[in-house]
Amino acid sequence: MAFININAKAKLMKLDVVELNVSPDLLSKDENYLINISINNEKIPLKDYSIKNFEKNSLVSIKLPFQYPFGKKVYLEFEKIGNINIDLSNALYFKEFDEMFNFDGELGSFYKKNVTTFRVWAPIAEDVYLWYQIDDVKYRILPMERKEKGVYEIKIKKDLLNHGYRYFINNYGHTSLVLD
Repeated sequence: MAFININAKAKLMKLDVVELNVSPDLLSKDENYLINISINNEKIPLKDYSIKNFEKNSLVSIKLPFQYPFGKKVYLEFEKIGNINIDLSNALYFKEFDEMFNFDGELGSFYKKNVTTFRVWAPIAEDVYLWYQIDDVKYRILPMERKEKGVYEIKIKKDLLNHGYRYFINNYGHTSLVLD
């Protein structure tokens, strides 16, 4: 697992632009830096970037050669700074977001005696896991499969009537345990 620098802040500003705020003493606009984006552990060099130095911070604007790959494990590798998670919360407000991830199907749990289907909408998630109770003291955690429109799904071929469940949702380095 890669070390993530929690003092540097990167944010997705457009589907193909990431901005990074760092301390002004770390970077100079007159130098060249090695920047990679790691997507599911595959490194891709990024060469199209600019640096603006201000009194209290330096702003690095990075143009991606593709649209951000939602649903994958992604972080920046930045020479002199380290690895940096990318905050995707702005993506929810992009005009393209609804076109990409609008889902009008059913979400939640769907019980049948021999199979229960779990479906949750988490379009900016790297991955999602189902946590469910087996009995009063045992539980199980299973990865869910990413489907179209940012929906994650799993089918459990067991009678799960009255078994509790939750979802672990991983978003840009933060994991939340949530209900549907």
